[in-house]
Amino acid sequence: MEQAEAQLEALKAIRPVDLKVAEAELAQAEAGLAIAQQDLKDTEVHSPISGQVLRIHARPGEEVKDKGILEVGNTDVMHVVAEVYEADIGKVRLGQTAKVYVPTLRVQLAGEVIGKNLVVARQDLFDNDPVADIDARVVEVRIRLSPEGSAKVAGLSNARAEVVIEVSGGTR
Repeated sequence: MEQAEAQLEALKAIRPVDLKVAEAELAQAEAGLAIAQQDLKDTEVHSPISGQVLRIHARPGEEVKDKGILEVGNTDVMHVVAEVYEADIGKVRLGQTAKVYVPTLRVQLAGEVIGKNLVVARQDLFDNDPVADIDARVVEVRIRLSPEGSAKVAGLSNARAEVVIEVSGGTR
């Protein structure tokens, strides 16, 4: 019986080599956990700006192409880009009032001219009128919508709009 008890005590005793093996396995598991946690953190996407996701180009597991993962925009202040004929651009000034009609919502919004492009280019937007001048030369004009107007169209980035800019002696 004493011999059996001695054998039991010997089996219960932790051998230093077994302890070292267990410590090494624990360290390896902890290192694997740290790598997995870092890999997970590396998959998170953080926007450099606060805003709203406008369009998603890639989903989890997909290859990210030239367009990136997604488009983010600040929709608190919405802008409209209007094409003004080259012959009329001299009448447009910063600070002028603009009326922006959005057919999708059937609303007219107030805006202000805040910028003019420095390049004359071919028209990008085309009229449905079959006799419209599709080779027209235009200058892009940027219009900032009022806060109320911005709130109404915040969910409609790139919507089509009709713009009238109030110029002295008439409208354009």
